[in-house]
Amino acid sequence: MPSSQRSSTLRKLLGRRSKSALVELITSMADDDPLLGDWLLRRLQAEDAETPPAAVGGGPAGSGARITGADYGSIHRGFSSLLHCGALVRLLELAPAMLSFATADAARQSDPCEVAGETAACIEVAFQALRRIDWRPIDKLIWYWDFLLLDHLSLLETLPAPIDDALLPPRDWREAAEYFQIRLGEVIQSGGQPVYAGAATQRGELIGDIVAALARMGEIDAATDVLMMELPHTLGYPALVHHLADHGYEAEAESWARQGFAVTIEHHPEIAWQLAHFLLTLARQRGDRLLVAAFRADEFLARPSLDAYRRLRGAVADPERWELVQLQLLGWLEFGEIQRKPPAWPLPPTGLALTLDDHPIHQKERHLRLLVEILLDEGEIDYAARCFERMHWHRGLAQRIADAAADAHPEIARGLLERIAESWIDEVRVKSYRQAGEVLKRLRTLCLRNGWQAAFTDFLATLRRRHGAKQRLLEILDEVEASPPVPLRLVKRSGR
Repeated sequence: MPSSQRSSTLRKLLGRRSKSALVELITSMADDDPLLGDWLLRRLQAEDAETPPAAVGGGPAGSGARITGADYGSIHRGFSSLLHCGALVRLLELAPAMLSFATADAARQSDPCEVAGETAACIEVAFQALRRIDWRPIDKLIWYWDFLLLDHLSLLETLPAPIDDALLPPRDWREAAEYFQIRLGEVIQSGGQPVYAGAATQRGELIGDIVAALARMGEIDAATDVLMMELPHTLGYPALVHHLADHGYEAEAESWARQGFAVTIEHHPEIAWQLAHFLLTLARQRGDRLLVAAFRADEFLARPSLDAYRRLRGAVADPERWELVQLQLLGWLEFGEIQRKPPAWPLPPTGLALTLDDHPIHQKERHLRLLVEILLDEGEIDYAARCFERMHWHRGLAQRIADAAADAHPEIARGLLERIAESWIDEVRVKSYRQAGEVLKRLRTLCLRNGWQAAFTDFLATLRRRHGAKQRLLEILDEVEASPPVPLRLVKRSGR
């Protein structure tokens, strides 16, 4: 039944009822529908001037309707009641307010997954209303896309789209493009704000909607123009280069990726490295293995990590070439110097404007630790131990070196285990004494295997003299001497 005819029929039927019957009907509806009851209460209180009027109006996604509580079960029941009684417009007015509230609620929670699940159940009811309502397909699509703009935490990613946009004719896509261009004009330009500030994020999402609509119409050049014009506002270089590549403009995509990297590397490195990964993918598609390895080297030098080192090692297939690259990388981590020109550097230039840090003290310490991890990964135990001696004490790393050195370099393992045990004892806690005892058991086994029993006995005697007042520690040392040998840890080296 059309909404105008339904309203006319309702007026006639309600007009025949007495005032008391109407009160009973409205009260019953409010009890069955908590959302409707809350809305009626606030509306009537506002009219009686008991409280300021609350925003209850309808409109597009994100307009004045409010959801003020976090009882998603009640919201779901209210949405279901509105759906069953045919109040589809009202339901679609309330759904954006609920999503905005849920997004803010999820951001405050330590585990937003529970909120996401409860929200999805409510939104599924709203999507049923969208499928049933007697709107034009383009109006449904615009409501849905507007609705998605509110989902900043991807709470709806598990829900199927309620609209099959493949069924829309070209004229509808033109209307969608025009609508979102108008919406774009309503969003404040981000100016000097961070690139992921709220206004810039919404602007970027609207641009995506416009480009999608234009692409559906086959107006690829127009979509490209929109993306280019928006670069100063949203720094949307990744969207531009993927758009160009997807439509066969590979050379242009590569050029814009390089320009975008230079613009964003200093203040927005997360965007820059998205573009670098795009260029690496292009090199891989072209079969240029050396250039792929060069991009991997850039990645390691800009954001050094053991995983980045392994990726680079896997990209350089030739052993002799890898030996030259490895020499430069290890020297850079240890001393802060690197040569990236032939013949010392056997990889081609990537053309990216990459500036390496100047190796300040905090960087040097961090690089030395990574160097030790890499050397352990390569099986260079002696080199790793020498580098470790130049670092600030790190018990966990010392234990890793000791475990790796136990077989081939037992003297290194012995010295480190002694220091580890002493570091636990120095914490002066019973719990730490027990940890020291476990380390000493491993040290005792190591000494038994290598004929160093006298040295181990002397070490325990030294600990007793130094800590004679710590009765619980002395008891643990007695337990260590009486315990059987324990197996040393086997070190699992990662495959290359």
